[in-house]
Amino acid sequence: MTAKSDDFENGILLLLFNNSVDASTVGSIGTGGLLASTAPGTLAVSLHTTPGPAETGTMTTNVLTYTGYTSQTVARSGAGWTVTTDTSSNAAAITFGQNTDTGAGPSASHVAVGVGTGAVAVLYQGALDSPLTVNENVNPQFAIGALDITEA
Repeated sequence: MTAKSDDFENGILLLLFNNSVDASTVGSIGTGGLLASTAPGTLAVSLHTTPGPAETGTMTTNVLTYTGYTSQTVARSGAGWTVTTDTSSNAAAITFGQNTDTGAGPSASHVAVGVGTGAVAVLYQGALDSPLTVNENVNPQFAIGALDITEA
C-alpha cells in the first residue's frame, strides 16, 4: 500500500509544520495518537546546488556555500507555516544571508526542509522552479507563500 488519505496528508503537515494535531486523523492513530510536541521548535530551510540532497542526503549534501550563507530556521507554528489542502507554505518571508563574496556567486537549484542544521535528516526536498544565481550583495529569499510543500 502506498496511498494516503487526503485527511491524513493534511494531518501530517499540520503536525510537522504547525505542531498541531487534527484529532480526526493523525491525533486518533493508536492509543493517544501522534501528539504535538510540548516544545514546538523549528524546522531548517536550506538552499542546495544540483542535484540537491535527494532522498538519501542530509541538510549538508550539496548545500550552497558563500560568505554570509546560513540555513534559516522557521517556527513550527502558524506564524511560520500555513497548512491548507495537503500543502504547507511559508507564512513569513524566509531570507538567507547576503553574499559578501566578490564577483559571480553560486547557483541554487534546490531547497530542503529538515529537522535541523548539519548532517541531519531532510524531511522534504525538491528543485526550485528556476535556478537562482546568488551574486555579490544578493540576499536569496522566499516571499510569503512562495515555498510550498505538498504531501501526496
